[in-house]
Amino acid sequence: MTESNFSLKKIEISVSEAEKRTGRNAMNMQETYTAYLIETRSVEHSDGQSVLTDSLWRRCSAFEWLRNYLLVYYPHIVVPPLPEKRAEFVWHKLSADNMDPDFVERR
Repeated sequence: MTESNFSLKKIEISVSEAEKRTGRNAMNMQETYTAYLIETRSVEHSDGQSVLTDSLWRRCSAFEWLRNYLLVYYPHIVVPPLPEKRAEFVWHKLSADNMDPDFVERR
């Protein structure tokens, strides 16, 4: 591949929604988890117009997998830590609702 054929494209990524879901885990036990809607927009024109869009739902574990992958294969870049998985009140050792709007926004 020559340098003239290679170009980086700008991609805008946002997490636009979160919702509580229930499903079965590997041991066939019911569990509740939070899923996040990830939206991507590929910006290809010089005027900044978004051309290609896509969206998908992902759990927090997918972000953990991505972060670990980046740490291993790109050790020269700074990968910020992920936010906590649960809203906890340390002084009471109680877990709060993971769907609390303030917690979801921080996360």
